[in-house]
Amino acid sequence: MNKKKYALIFCDIQKKIMPHIFNSNLIIQSSHFLYQNASHSNSKIQHINSYSLLPDKLGPCLLSEKYHLSSINKSTYSVVNKELLDILNKQNIDHVILTGVETHWCIYQSAYDLLKANKKVIIPKDAVGSQHKDDHESALNQLYKDGCVETTAKGLVSQFYDSIYSDGVKKYISYLKK
Repeated sequence: MNKKKYALIFCDIQKKIMPHIFNSNLIIQSSHFLYQNASHSNSKIQHINSYSLLPDKLGPCLLSEKYHLSSINKSTYSVVNKELLDILNKQNIDHVILTGVETHWCIYQSAYDLLKANKKVIIPKDAVGSQHKDDHESALNQLYKDGCVETTAKGLVSQFYDSIYSDGVKKYISYLKK
């Protein structure tokens, strides 16, 4: 992962949605873990943003509130739009980490839009979810089959660090002991 540049995208992790999502606590925990470690990864994560579907009805992004991230309102299932593609291309970001809900709607459509834009899409399976486990698993199987990278939040974060002396490794190791 050394020379690559990454974007971390949080999709629809919203107050009114998450109580209805299977394994929502794991998704939130994994997304927090990714965000916390992204800030210690020697700038391999070049862009972090959250997207919220109909925030006036479904509430704000939980991570935006906690970490004071800007949250972009969206009216389509996909997070991909001209603005995001311009940012990714301008910063030479070739890998996008997608987290959030629902796997079979917003994550699915966002991933395929990013693949069409020649981006490598990484989907930590413990940081995405759906209301129904079958929908989640079916969508992930298709996404991984079609070229998205399968991983977990911990597996992905372990690749952010070049050595055991890198900034943030102690925090990462203490988390692994939990």
